[in-house]
Amino acid sequence: MRRSSAVKYFPVIFSAFLWSFLGPTYTVLFKFYHLPLISIIIMRSAVAGAILAVAGSCCYRDWFSVKRHHIPFFLFYGVICTGTFFIVYLKAVQEIGIALGAVLLYTAPAWVALISWKFLSESLNTRLVLAVVLSFVGAALVSGVYKAGHVPLNWFGIAMGLGSGFLYALWSISNRIGVKFYGYSSWSLQMYGFLIGAVFLGLVQSPGTWFDKTLMLHAMPVLLFLGAGPGLFAAVAYGIGVKLVPVSRASVIATLEPVLATVWAVLFFHERLDLLQTIGGVLIIISVIIITSSGQEDS
Repeated sequence: MRRSSAVKYFPVIFSAFLWSFLGPTYTVLFKFYHLPLISIIIMRSAVAGAILAVAGSCCYRDWFSVKRHHIPFFLFYGVICTGTFFIVYLKAVQEIGIALGAVLLYTAPAWVALISWKFLSESLNTRLVLAVVLSFVGAALVSGVYKAGHVPLNWFGIAMGLGSGFLYALWSISNRIGVKFYGYSSWSLQMYGFLIGAVFLGLVQSPGTWFDKTLMLHAMPVLLFLGAGPGLFAAVAYGIGVKLVPVSRASVIATLEPVLATVWAVLFFHERLDLLQTIGGVLIIISVIIITSSGQEDS
């Protein structure tokens, strides 16, 4: 693959790098600041959206410009792809645990490949299918689902897990549509997505279940990092990436996130990485190599 073509994948790789800090940051906020997970998620969206809105008001007024017939798309992106996704994924984790929930979340590349092939005319070839399979198996191993022990057969939890993967796929594809076909900047798309998602989440949750002013103030430096890094810049980078490369490929590359997150867990929290997790990480890296060395022109 030509170097100029390979460079197109950098924004997606960078987004995976930033997303890999989600787990450690959530752990800090949950264990040390005692914030409920729903509070962390709402504040992540609110902080990211607020930063973009302030920057747009000061310097980039064109970020606020939305064509009237695209308003339903932005509402769909914020309410369904952002807000509803978080609710469904949290429900899956509550019902079937973090490990299995994460595995089902990473069915997203398969959903993306099928939807983008059917509706966006992206190719569905053997290399892509192989990469999707390897990335899924790798994510399952990296998540340590085999360590979870006996998991009760919970069809509702499994449905929520698969639903979170499907909604994550819709989020990826909506990025492609917004920046590639509708012509919006990734900055504008993420600003509206985060703000609408935060408002939606705040409205469907009772304030008493997620808002505590004292805890929020104490945790604000970490929340600002969460909103700006793994929130804002990760999403913007991904949006830029899917304008340059097919979203079916980008979704596979994004599975580098659990590999990097595991590295941070080993370095910062002294967790041990066993052989199967290492194999899972290698499988994901192989899937990324397959995608980025396909030798085909990106469209």
